[in-house]
Formats: sequence, C-alpha cells, structure tokens
Amino acid sequence: MTELRVDYISGFFCITPIFQAHREPFCIFCPGNEEKTPPAELIFQHKKFGLVKTMDTPDYREKNWSIRVIRHVDPILTKEGEVKYSPEPFSSEPARGMHYAIITGQDHDKALHDLSPNQISEALIATQETIKKVLSSKGIPYATALADVIPNEKTYLGHPHLEVIGFPALPPFIKNETSLVKTIFEETGSCPYCRIVAAEKNGPRQILATNYYISIVPWSPKHDYEVWILPLKHQRSFLRLTQKEIRDLSLILKTTLKAFYGTTGGPYSFVLHIGPERRSNYQFHWYIQVFPSRGRFSALEKGLGVKVLELLPEKIADQLSRKARKEIANLVGVK
Repeated sequence: MTELRVDYISGFFCITPIFQAHREPFCIFCPGNEEKTPPAELIFQHKKFGLVKTMDTPDYREKNWSIRVIRHVDPILTKEGEVKYSPEPFSSEPARGMHYAIITGQDHDKALHDLSPNQISEALIATQETIKKVLSSKGIPYATALADVIPNEKTYLGHPHLEVIGFPALPPFIKNETSLVKTIFEETGSCPYCRIVAAEKNGPRQILATNYYISIVPWSPKHDYEVWILPLKHQRSFLRLTQKEIRDLSLILKTTLKAFYGTTGGPYSFVLHIGPERRSNYQFHWYIQVFPSRGRFSALEKGLGVKVLELLPEKIADQLSRKARKEIANLVGVK
C-alpha cells in the first residue's frame, strides 16, 4: 500500500510511489473499452425525454453514455490495505482515501477546452455528486477535483477527464490557504477573495466576466500563465451551486481554457480550490486555478502541495550510498 509521509517541519506531505498497472498503448477510457475499467458508479445518458442517471453492474457495462464516473484505474489513494502509523520525526500514515475518474465524453481527441458548455456543465454536476459521495465516506475529511490535461496523448491520460480525490488530511496548500483566509477575515472582517474580485474587476488583469464569475491573471502569480476563475459574489461551497450558476461557470470555464490553450499550446493543470465542507468555514471563497502542466501529478504537486514520488527515499539513499562509498574508498586508497 502507498504511504503518506509528512515533512519533518513544514507539514508538507508526499505519497510514496504508486504501481501504475495500466500502460496500454491505447485508451481504456474510449467507448468500446468499458470492460477494461471498473464499473461506472455514475453514468449520464441522453434520452429523448432528457438526461438520465444510471450506473454499471458488475456483469454489464453501459455503452451509451456521455459521462462515466469510475474508480480510477491507477489510484494514488485507496481505502484498502494495512492501517499503520509512525510517530515523529518520521511521521507517516497509510495513503488511504478515494480516487475517481470522471470521463467527460466519448471523443478521445476533444480535450477539456474542446467540450461544449453543455458537456462541461454535465462534468461539473458529476463532479459535485462525486465529491459529495467521497465526503460521505468515513475517514475522508477533504475532497476536491483536478485535471492534468495532456492533449495528443494516446493513452487514457489524453482522454478528457477530471479526477476527484478524497484525502485523509487537508492537502498542505489548502490547509495553509484556509488558515490564512480565516486570519485575514478575523482581522479585517471581510473575505480576501471578495476584495480581490472587487479590485480586479474591469482591470488590466481581467480576462472575462460573466453574470456570476470572473477569470483573471493574479497580481503575483505562482506560475507563468496562471489563471484564476472566481465567483463574483462570496460563495463558500462549490457543492451548492445552482443549475444557473453551473451553466454560467461552464461558459467562462470553456472560453477561458480555450484561450489558455490557444495561447500556451501545451498541457495544463486545473485545480478546484475549495474549503473543507465538514468545518464551519464560511470565510473560504472557492475558486479554480489553471496553470501550465508538467504531466501527470502536476495538478497535485503545484496546485495542492502533494508530491507523488517516483522512487522511495530509501532506494535513492541506497543508490547514492553505494556510489559514495566507492568514491571515498578510492580517495583513501581502499580497494
């Protein structure tokens, strides 16, 4: 089982290497390959009388779908495995959680920014429902959505999809952000993100504004081409958006991402910053962060502060130690 390790001092954490079982040279998210994935726990279908929600059974996979929500084929967090903790300074706990993939369409060559506003609306509704489901599970205090959009990739990584991940602890960036927002709110009596929206609206860093949302390039970005999409009015919970708000969000998300990709021409990451739903956290003002991606796990690392390791530290130390001992033996003349 993977392990969640906490830094000695900062509290940042990493997840030890995962075993990626699915390395097929084709996309298992594409239609016709439904049997190669876990059963869909939520499916959206278009019928003559409207949108229908259903699900797969262990013995049958629906072929007619516009959205499929499945347990991720290569999860970084699962609820299975031994429960084992270790104390400071080597603080760790099992990387227990939940990890879903929301497959947002059948067309492999349509990236997130190529989807229609209606398709994006459906994806956002599926995201809401999946986050709610994850948060209802015992031992998962926090869940959010993200994506690493990698156009032209032939495997499932290139198929349009979002990921919903439930964590056993608040991700470092969210924990820090929540604390800062709470402190600023208590000191000033106002939400810092509402102040940002008021200051940036109609300013030189505004990209777009709709009835309910604004997209901007932040004043002091952490990444080149970083973009934020924020509610114009204070909204604590992404999970309580109305259908009208979701339609408006899908419009600004579609157009902003299309402009982003048209400008940068490369992969990008999408991270939903939301506060912990189980706390009295009315100060938090959710938003979406977009920035250029370095590949899978970029959204986790750069957006949430969660590093997924490629190698165990002990294995790296062993490699370096062997070479270092050879070097010192040569220096002191030991053969």
